[in-house]
Amino acid sequence: MRQSTTPKTGGERMAVGHRSAVRAAGAHPLRIPGPVFGAELETWLPSEGGTMRLGVGAFDLVVTAASVDALFAVQVMSRIQPGGCGPVIDAEDWLCWLVPPGTIRHWMDHPFGLCLSGPVEFAVPPQARREGPGRFWLRPPVRHFTDPSLLRRVLWRYQPAPSPHDVDLPGILSRSVERQ
Repeated sequence: MRQSTTPKTGGERMAVGHRSAVRAAGAHPLRIPGPVFGAELETWLPSEGGTMRLGVGAFDLVVTAASVDALFAVQVMSRIQPGGCGPVIDAEDWLCWLVPPGTIRHWMDHPFGLCLSGPVEFAVPPQARREGPGRFWLRPPVRHFTDPSLLRRVLWRYQPAPSPHDVDLPGILSRSVERQ
């Protein structure tokens, strides 16, 4: 098994290989909505970007810091989630993971990920934007959302800081939100 050394918060270093990452993330997901397969997500996301209402009929968001640890979480999700990591938007200091609508009802408190839903609008970058400046698709839209149960476990493993609960999230959303 190929292994790489990855930084861990607090200055620790640990070896992470595919099998150990799966065990750390948990092979058996929690009972929250999983990734939704079906219509291509890019068919209902505005190709030129724009705002979309979170919640029913669209998606919920999980916001995490855009730290090195969060980037490792994206890599792990790409390896362990069937079909690869779902869509992730880089919003400069924050990563916005698109998760199935209704995830907020099951998310519960998590120190490293804040789940957001409607009634609120969220600015989505153009589908072709793959780098900054501004918002861009770190992981572009695919046939499924990010699996929230795997994401919870991976966030516990990598603990991206700062916590989105500890700061104001200016510019992420355009209206009041339901926070979990």
